[in-house]
Amino acid sequence: MDFEKKAVITLSMPLHVTDVSSEKDTVQLRNLLDEASNNLKQSDIFDREETLTLIDQVENVREYEDQLVDSDGGLILYITTDNAYYYHVDVPPVNEVTFDHCPNIVPLIKNYQYVRNYHVLLLNQEGIRLLEKSGGQLFEIDLKENDEDTSATQDAALGADSTGTKRDFGSNDTSEAGSGEFNSEHNDSIFEKQYDLKHYFNTVDRYVERNYSDKTGFPLILFGVKENQTAFREVSENNFLLEENIEESASQLHDDQIQERIKEKEEEIIQKQEDELIDRFVETTPEYRIDDIPQDLALSAMQGQIEELIVEEGYTPTGSIDENGAYQDNDRTDYLYQLVNFVFNTDGNVYILPEEQMPENVKISARLRY
Repeated sequence: MDFEKKAVITLSMPLHVTDVSSEKDTVQLRNLLDEASNNLKQSDIFDREETLTLIDQVENVREYEDQLVDSDGGLILYITTDNAYYYHVDVPPVNEVTFDHCPNIVPLIKNYQYVRNYHVLLLNQEGIRLLEKSGGQLFEIDLKENDEDTSATQDAALGADSTGTKRDFGSNDTSEAGSGEFNSEHNDSIFEKQYDLKHYFNTVDRYVERNYSDKTGFPLILFGVKENQTAFREVSENNFLLEENIEESASQLHDDQIQERIKEKEEEIIQKQEDELIDRFVETTPEYRIDDIPQDLALSAMQGQIEELIVEEGYTPTGSIDENGAYQDNDRTDYLYQLVNFVFNTDGNVYILPEEQMPENVKISARLRY
């Protein structure tokens, strides 16, 4: 998406697809679209051509109501004169419609500032299951159906002269998903079993990395007993594998219990990230931190010096940044959008924090690169 200097409507709302009253979401979406259309007719923020085109785009969006509310968490919708873009997010945003020549990106940043999209590998010695969390939904990837090259039975992974224990990508029996037992009809030595297991896990690791981790960039969480996790980590070369894990066998867990364990781990990981972020700002010395100085923030962002930027939720500074990185004190509201874009475009990170998590009496703060 390129919203630079484009007329754009930002619409946000929470979603409740799992709620028996989820039809209310459709009604709420219609109300927000009505609000957008009515306000456009009365507003002078855009010129006549932009206004008429946006009204047409709002009407076009109505054709996709069912698709837009078919999720949980929240909806963020950007309507421009050219197109409409939507995001299903985990963090429920407020019901809101805004109009400007830049989008309201705050709800989008809040959703993506911590790990909320990831893969979970339910690991056992006979088979694996791979779950994905994205777009506010946790679902299982059908490895056999979706990937024609997943013929990784034991014979395929280890060779025809293997022990005979079937190990497959994707468990046919979900009750075995996290089992830590090794069922073999042969009297193999412990050494042979350990070797075969590591060889198998190495095949699993390379397959998941190549087909999922590298393509999505999602972190990978292991779910399984300690023995299996240890063996997997010894051979894994997946750069997206997290230290955080779920150390438990899923063999006795129903799918809803597995989802509960994953949700608990997600919340634990997010809390750790929040704590580490705040600690980094507290520990940063004054020469590498800028607090509430619009000109210094603008120039540092444009020059790619900002590593991390934190903004108090609800803070909407006025002003803008010119092509030379100079802050312009005017009544426009482009400043925050421009600042955030500069930070993102130079591989920095941006976080929206509640007032109680911000440094005292600070609305916006940046950590500079050392």
